[in-house]
Amino acid sequence: MEIVNVIFCASPFILPCFLGIRILGQASDDFSRLAGWLTLKPLIATPLWFFLVDATFSGDWSRPGPAYVLTALPGIGLTLILVLIFRSVFQSHSSATRMLLALDTVRWGSSFLMGLLPGSIKLLLAFIALAMPTVFALFAQTSSKESPQHQI
Repeated sequence: MEIVNVIFCASPFILPCFLGIRILGQASDDFSRLAGWLTLKPLIATPLWFFLVDATFSGDWSRPGPAYVLTALPGIGLTLILVLIFRSVFQSHSSATRMLLALDTVRWGSSFLMGLLPGSIKLLLAFIALAMPTVFALFAQTSSKESPQHQI
């Protein structure tokens, strides 16, 4: 039964893992590298998020404690680090880069909001949180192929 849990928990990250590695392996410009790293980011952020959720759990899922705000740190923190490293991309790929950041915000934002919002909304956010790594990976793969470096 434990293997079923591992497979179920890992399944939303399988395609993003392969696409992120592929994007980075074929990257010829900073936009593609940013897209690749943002695609792989959930592999690092999600375990950190689970750790922080566990560490800040107040004992009542309907009322998260004030420390629950810390669970946003892995998603926001890793995004900010990547934005600082690849800040030059924001001048030359503005619309695609903004879309990557918007999708990334939806990805970590839905996970964070699951702990703050009531019942049925949590189910919708859980679905979004599980689907977003794959949606993001597919967009990143498509947009990195359309990068100006690839059009030459």
